[in-house]
Amino acid sequence: MDSIRRTIVLSTGPVTLCAWGAGAADGHLIDLFTLTATLGELRREALAYEADAVEPQVWAAFWRLTAASVARGSALAGPLPWPDVLAVLDTLWDLNDVEEAEGKLGGLTRRLEQARARQAPQTTPSTNR
Repeated sequence: MDSIRRTIVLSTGPVTLCAWGAGAADGHLIDLFTLTATLGELRREALAYEADAVEPQVWAAFWRLTAASVARGSALAGPLPWPDVLAVLDTLWDLNDVEEAEGKLGGLTRRLEQARARQAPQTTPSTNR
């Protein structure tokens, strides 16, 4: 069974993070995909980057998702040093199965393209002479 909450120890103290429920996860998909696309590389190559390598809108997504993950009675204060950011990211990935979310993104993208194709005006060839 997958864990739905995990307590991690950061430089500012312990914090408990929770997985998002099914309803909340869909509401966080855009932020989750922003993090997946951008910070996924950072996560794989963590030692090659520093916090200032990340654009402000990506940090905004990080903080929204982190706030949505902090368990009741727990608190997370920023700014966080880079090792703490990586610990939070690892926990968010583990709790919320980002790889599954990437699959959802592919499905959503295909459905969006299909919907756009159906809505595109059907043109008939012109017979002007």
